[in-house]
Parts: sequence; structure tokens; C-alpha cells
Amino acid sequence: MMAILPVILLILLGFLLKKGRVITTGGTDIIKRLIIDVGLPAVLFLSFLNADMDISFLYIIAGMFFLNILLLLFGRAAGKINARNRYVPFLFTGFEYGMFALGVFRAAYGKASVAPIAVVDLGHELFIWFIFVTALMSVSGKRNSFKETFRSFMTSPIIIAILLGLLGNAAGINRSIDTSPFLSGIKTTITMLGNLTAPLILITIGAGLHFSRKGLNFGLLTLAIRIPVILVLYLIIGTLFQRVLKLPFAYSAGLYTLLIAPPPFIIPLFIPGKQERERAEINAVLTLYTLASLILFILFFARHPTL
Repeated sequence: MMAILPVILLILLGFLLKKGRVITTGGTDIIKRLIIDVGLPAVLFLSFLNADMDISFLYIIAGMFFLNILLLLFGRAAGKINARNRYVPFLFTGFEYGMFALGVFRAAYGKASVAPIAVVDLGHELFIWFIFVTALMSVSGKRNSFKETFRSFMTSPIIIAILLGLLGNAAGINRSIDTSPFLSGIKTTITMLGNLTAPLILITIGAGLHFSRKGLNFGLLTLAIRIPVILVLYLIIGTLFQRVLKLPFAYSAGLYTLLIAPPPFIIPLFIPGKQERERAEINAVLTLYTLASLILFILFFARHPTL
């Protein structure tokens, strides 16, 4: 359990820094941009550069993509618990990978463990970019063409880093980097940037926690519906990972961490400013769900302290 203590302390630090106004909302936004545009790409590039690729990964990517589509359909039915808020269905599909799952997983299990959860997330990323965001924009009154969506996808620093890592892996660059002082220096720089990512994510999680009684009942009801479904899915898919695909347990652990993560934190960003009630309800659920996700991860880590 001592290995999970830094996770808890860094989240608490972020919460205290925000309460003490050392970190402002604007400061938090800057940290998030650094994580998304610099830190996460560095981590993912190295993860895929050094990953042992397997044909079974294609099944994982396709499976996670279609799983999220099914959860979106489930969300449209479950969204009736608050029919006044059109954004409720989006609380039942998608997972906060970049600003939650990757951070807690890496902090708990170490940087060498990132590849499994990164592979599990690939199909999810495709869903977020091409289905989730498109549907969310449609509900909020905004529309993007497929061309615009594809351009955004291909110019994302995270996607670019993944593609470069995969290309480098296929070309065998990872085996020749250490023989070149120049390339080795670049790798060391990228590694240093990646090492900042997990602490920054955890501090940002803490800074983003806002406790309020408003929307508490709705938040608890959302958790009561989504979490049991997610845990059942983990038991089914995790079993397939180990018994059918014969993958190491690290992939099941990555799957669990992704599945118990909160809904995507980007949902409030697409809610127009005039819809304050809807945004407040969604934010209340995200805060409550983040705490629940932390508890679920700590319980899992207590049982599986190593991979």
C-alpha cells in the first residue's frame, strides 16, 4: 500500500494548492495543456517505441472501439434518469485516459508498465475522436465535417506521438538509439519530460476536485448505474484477455484502470455558456466519479501491488 501513497499525497497537494489559490483556474489550464501537448506525447512515444507488438492488439483496438459504441447506446437509455440534461448519455461511455487513468497507473506501477494501458486505450481514442466528440458537438449545436475531424485527429500531439512510436518500433530504431550519442540525448530528454507527466496529472486531478451538495443525488445515481456495468465488463473482457488472447496480467490491470476511470473531462467544454445548470450537473458527476475511481483503483492495487 505504501506505493499508492504518493498518488494520494499528490492529489491532496493539488487540492490544497487550489484551495490556497497557489494554483488558479488559469494555471490549471496551462498545466493541462503541458500534459496533453508535451507530457503525454512523450510517455506514449516511448511506450510504443519499446512495446513488444502482437497481432492480438488488433482485437483489443477493435473490441474497445465497439465496446464504447455499445456504452453510448446504453447511455442514451440510461440518460432518462435526467431527461432535462441532454449531456447525461455521455456520462455512460468513454473514459478519462489522459488526465486520470494513465497518471494513476504509471504512478502506481512505474513507467515500464505504460505500454499495456496505452495499447488498451488505442481503440478508445478512435472512439473519442470520431464518435464521442462528433456526437457531443451535435448535441451542443456545433458540427464538424469528417474532414475537419480527421484533420484534428491527425494533428493531435498524442496521435502523432503514437504513430511515430509505432513507426520507430517497426523500423527497429529503439535498438539503435543507445549507440548514437545524439539520439540517446533526445531519448533522455523525452524520458525526462515523460517523468513529469504522472505527478502533474495527479496534482491536476486534486486541483479539479470541487465538492458541492448540488447534484449529489444525481451523481450518486449515475455512479450506481455505471460502475456495476463497468465492473461486469471488466470481469468478462479481463477473462478474455488472459484466457483467450493469453496476454500478461498487466493488460488486464490496464483495462481495469481505464474502465474505472471517470467519464471524459472534456464533456463540460462542449456545453454552451448559457447552459449553466447542465454544466454544473455534469461537473458534479465528474468530481464524485473521480473520487469513486480513486477508491476503486486503490482497492485493486491493494490486491495487485505488482504486475
